[in-house]
Order: sequence, then C-alpha cells, then structure tokens
Amino acid sequence: MKLARLLLITLSLLPSALTVQAAEENEDRDYEAGLRLLDLGEYMDALKSFGRSAKNGNTDAQYQIGIMFLEGEGMKANPEDAAYWFRKAAQNGHALSQFEIGRCFLTGTGVQADERMAAEWFWRAAEQGDPDAALYVARMYRDGRGMKQDIDKARKYYKRAVAAGIKEAVQEMEQLPAPKSPNTSKRHKPSKRR
Repeated sequence: MKLARLLLITLSLLPSALTVQAAEENEDRDYEAGLRLLDLGEYMDALKSFGRSAKNGNTDAQYQIGIMFLEGEGMKANPEDAAYWFRKAAQNGHALSQFEIGRCFLTGTGVQADERMAAEWFWRAAEQGDPDAALYVARMYRDGRGMKQDIDKARKYYKRAVAAGIKEAVQEMEQLPAPKSPNTSKRHKPSKRR
C-alpha cells in the first residue's frame, strides 16, 4: 500500500519535472538564438529571443537586453529600460549586470544618480570576482564616494584589479599614500620605585 502510494506520488511529479527541464532547454535555445541573431544584426529578432529567455529567468538574456537598450542596438537607446533589465539580472546575482547597474547609479543613466547605490552594486560585483568592479570599488573607497573613505580597503580592491591586469589600477594604486606601518615599538612598563 505504501509502495503504491509512493509510486503514485512519484509519477504525479514526473510531468512537472519534465516541464521544468523543457523550459530550461527552451530558455537556453532562445538565448543562443538571440546571440546568433545579434551577430547577424537582426536586432529585433534577437530582442524577441532574449525576451523569451529572460521571461524564464535567464540572467544572461536579461543582461543582453539591458545592453541592447543601453547602446541602442537596432532601436533608439533607452537608458531607463536598460537600467530596469540590469537591475533585474543584478538582483539575481549576475555580476556583469551588477557592474552595469552600478555604473547607471554612478552616472544617473536611466536612474537617479546615487553614489551609495553605485558603491553597493560595484561591491557585489567585485565580490564575485569582476575586476572592473574592483577598480570602481577601490576608487570609491579612495575618494570616499558612496562609502566611508578607507585607503586600506581601496588598496585591497586595487590589488584585485591589478591581479586581473588592469593597467589603470597599477598607476592609481602607486599614487595612494604609503600603508600605515604597525607600531613596532614596545611599550615599557614603568619600573616601580621603592
């Protein structure tokens, strides 16, 4: 009896599992088709393919739509729509979108300029390993823009950008004040007088 019930439950879940798998395959197919169409200059068809994929939660497709709106590929540029799509993907952990929505907040592109929000999004992308975002975080810590000025933290993020080969980071890091050296002098306890 228990075995029959378990089998019945398993069989009832199978169609939904297959539906999810089919949706993911279509999402990937639509995204790949969008990339091919984009390369061919078929912008509106690419946008439709990316849109189907983005609707199913593909953050790479959401990012591509943001880029298309930002750069006006096959249409008039629309910074507000670009920011919408970057934020949508960024909220789901897409590092490139986190960087792009950070730039939108920094420059006021499609959103109201907000250095604190820019710093937050750059930081999220940098923590996922985006070297360009690390450079922006370093600059913001260096200058105290959107976050409290902290030269030591700036140096930490500059090092990440340098490690990724970003030449600007090397030059900017060299211009930072020298790191504070720890106080190596030992304190002597006053001797007790008798």
